[in-house]
Amino acid sequence: MHAAIHVDLQRYFVEEHSQSIFDRILNKSGFTSTYFESSEYFQDTDLELLLKAATEVLGMTREEILLANGIKAAPGLLENFKAFLQDGWNTLDIQMEIESSNCRFTIEIV
Repeated sequence: MHAAIHVDLQRYFVEEHSQSIFDRILNKSGFTSTYFESSEYFQDTDLELLLKAATEVLGMTREEILLANGIKAAPGLLENFKAFLQDGWNTLDIQMEIESSNCRFTIEIV
């Protein structure tokens, strides 16, 4: 999994909760504060461990955490990718374009 997802989650935890809360989540998940700075990609299991610890520390469900993080991250993502979006597209149009692009990319790799 790309490190950008971990960076977004870290930003969410720190900005919406606190650095102290994020440190507790890291400690509970078994990671150090420098672990997520060490690579561009991580195992999916790393994210799951982080989310499991976050649910326990924050008292939120996994889905609530992912939704809150997605709401916080979406404006920045849309800004970064606005060159690829067309005026008048709705959410479904964007989703269809992403799926189409992912399929093309996967076929090119294989």
